[in-house]
Amino acid sequence: MADLGCAVYACVDCRSATAQVLLFDPNPGEPDLAWSVDTPSLAGWLRGWLDGTAWFCEDSDAGEAYDLEQVPWTEFRSRI
Repeated sequence: MADLGCAVYACVDCRSATAQVLLFDPNPGEPDLAWSVDTPSLAGWLRGWLDGTAWFCEDSDAGEAYDLEQVPWTEFRSRI
C-alpha cells in the first residue's frame, strides 16, 4: 500500500493475475466510487513510479496532460 496523500491510497490486488493496482479514494463520498483501477499491473505501476512518468509523480505532467478519469473497480460492491 502506498499513501498518496489526502486519504488516497494505492493498493495491490493480490487476487489478480497481474497484481493490478487499485486506488482507494474516499473523498467522493460514494462508497461505490471509492475504489478504482489505477494501473492494470504492479509492474506497470512500479515502472511509472521509477521513471517518473506516473500521474502521481511530482515531476510528471501526466495528470494534467491527460484528462485522467478513474475507472471504477467492478469487483467492488459496497455492503451498506
